Amino acid sequence: MKTIPAIRFLTLLSMLVAGALQAAPVTVMPGLTYYDGSEKLSGKLVFLLQHDYQVESNSETAASIYEFDLTTKVLHEITKAPRGFFHSSTNGELFFVNYWSGIYQHDYNFHIDNQTKIFVYSKTTKESKIVKLKSAPVRSIVIGNRIVNQLDDVGSTNIVEYDAATGKTSQLASIPSDEQDNGRCYNGDAIGFKGQYYPIEPEGCTLINDSGKILHRFSWLHTLFSGNGTEYTVSQLSPDRHYAVVRLETALKRKFIRDPDLPSGSGNTYYLVDVSTGKTRVLIQDELEAKSSASLCGIQWVQ
Repeated sequence: MKTIPAIRFLTLLSMLVAGALQAAPVTVMPGLTYYDGSEKLSGKLVFLLQHDYQVESNSETAASIYEFDLTTKVLHEITKAPRGFFHSSTNGELFFVNYWSGIYQHDYNFHIDNQTKIFVYSKTTKESKIVKLKSAPVRSIVIGNRIVNQLDDVGSTNIVEYDAATGKTSQLASIPSDEQDNGRCYNGDAIGFKGQYYPIEPEGCTLINDSGKILHRFSWLHTLFSGNGTEYTVSQLSPDRHYAVVRLETALKRKFIRDPDLPSGSGNTYYLVDVSTGKTRVLIQDELEAKSSASLCGIQWVQ
């Protein structure tokens, strides 16, 4: 009898706890599954996909930006791009990738000085541009046609704005306020996890709003067996702010192992939570690295 690997078993069990199997699976691509529920969801899921995680060097064609239409369930490649940290405007018209050139460093999280370029693509004009920064950004936001980067300059707040409409770069005194990024639901509530810093307790997997109402108790079996602590995070709110997207990152065995010292990859389960009722189900299941040479670098829900 065929056995189910422990990590896969935990993923399936977690999906059952969240009621995911009530939704119909739609294969976006091998290893990436969207679950189509009864909700009338609108907008698009946009994401950056690295084509081959076996290739250590980066390039301007190492990845692609895709969009998946939630109404038609159609996948479309928008443009080739480098792999890196992916951002999108809320209307899904402007994209940028904060990236590095050359060989990816294994200790990259501790040495990010070479992360000094941004790849910008406008869906409206179908044009791309590379913008060079003098140091790595510690924070990046998109406001309309403007891309704002707070650079990693010790002892200063060096804020650089790139205007995609004019192609001009300027320096700002402070990060501009972005009301679209205030993290509030449609009714003004903020949401988060109770006991996030106490992963041994089940409360660390309990999603609540700021008035204390419990929206959903997620399965804490991943925490119990993985030894990695609670890894549920509120990824974003839907464009209409009626739903929260909660992400759970899990370890999995890669299909292709280039480096014997790094056999493990990562997968992601994205849950859809109704912020009014707390109804929860799986929205997207990412097992790309276990089933192909591709890897998901970032995903966002846009209008």
